[in-house]
Order: sequence, then C-alpha cells, then structure tokens
Amino acid sequence: MKTQFYRLMFTCILCIGTVAAAFSQSFCIIDDFGEPYMLMATSTGPNCYSLTGTASITGGATEDWPVSGTFCNGFITITATNPNPDGCTSFVDAVNFRWHYTCGKNASTCAMEGGYQQVCFGGVIGEFTLGATVYKNSSACNSGIHAAHSAAAVSQNNSASSTQSFCIIDDFGEPYMLMATSTGPNCYSLTGTASITGGATEDWPVSG
Repeated sequence: MKTQFYRLMFTCILCIGTVAAAFSQSFCIIDDFGEPYMLMATSTGPNCYSLTGTASITGGATEDWPVSGTFCNGFITITATNPNPDGCTSFVDAVNFRWHYTCGKNASTCAMEGGYQQVCFGGVIGEFTLGATVYKNSSACNSGIHAAHSAAAVSQNNSASSTQSFCIIDDFGEPYMLMATSTGPNCYSLTGTASITGGATEDWPVSG
C-alpha cells in the first residue's frame, strides 16, 4: 500500500512538472532590419503571455538589451532597455516595439506588421514602422547578425539634443514663444521670446 502511495505521488509530481513546462515556450523574432530577439513566453491567462529575453538591436554590437513585455490577443508589445545608457548620444535609452501576430497557434513562422518608438529621457523622440518575422523555433535566430540598420541608434532627425518648439500664454494673455533643447534626463534648456509689455511690439528675450 505504501509503495503504491509513493508511486502515485511520484507520478503526480511528474504530471505537475509537465504542466508547468507547458506554460513557457521560447521563440524568436527577426525584425526587417535583421536584428534578432530571443524571447520566452510564459502564460498569464487566456490568450496572454508575459515576455522576457534579449534583443540585439544595436546594429551588430555584441551587447544585448534586456526585453520585457506581453503577448496578448494577437499583439506583441515589448520594451528593450539600454543596459548602459550614454545620454542618448549614440543609442536611445529604450525602444518600444509593437507587432500584430495573425498566423494562428500552429504556424512555425509569421510575418508581422508593426513598428517602434525610440525613448530618451523618459519621452518618445521618434516613431517608425518596422515589420518582423516570428519563429516558433528559436534556433532560427542563432545565425550571425547582419543588421541593415539599428532600431536603437539615435537618428539625426531624432537626436537627444534636438529641439522642440512650444508656446505659453499666461493668465494676462501674454504669449511666450519658446524652444526646448534636451540637456539630460528630464531636463531642457529654454530660449525664446516673451511679449509681456502689454501689447507692445517689442519682444523680450527669454532663457531658462
């Protein structure tokens, strides 16, 4: 009787281990730049998975970026975070990716439409379209990186030192025309003009 009990308990342990293993699955993605993403999906509920892994999105550099996100209701949404931020000089602080998976559970590969956002100092500095192909067999992404471009590289049009114009109108109705230039995390230098002389045409220079 005791032997049967232990045999049953051992069988149940094997069953639990098998079920637990079924909740996680590795896979990979190669975006249309040629950059690979090695990911692990763990079930969190009906049609939803949490995603973790790494992304090689620096145009062939050996350093991988950690990735986290979700795969829910057909949409893969992940963020790759720069492990060694350089003030958005060469590479951005993070990249947000979003792709639409439409190929069903049994597909071994699936081409996806989507895009990405580049993030510097906590704000989005650029948004771009970028397709990708997902592979159920993660070994498909083990070949060398031959990326045509880098989703993480700071583009000339979206440099962290780029400027953005905006305006302010105070409660007196006086307008301020300003230009913000990023100088660091959550900080900007401001220059411009202020019309604060009660309607006179001469503007005052502004800095801050």
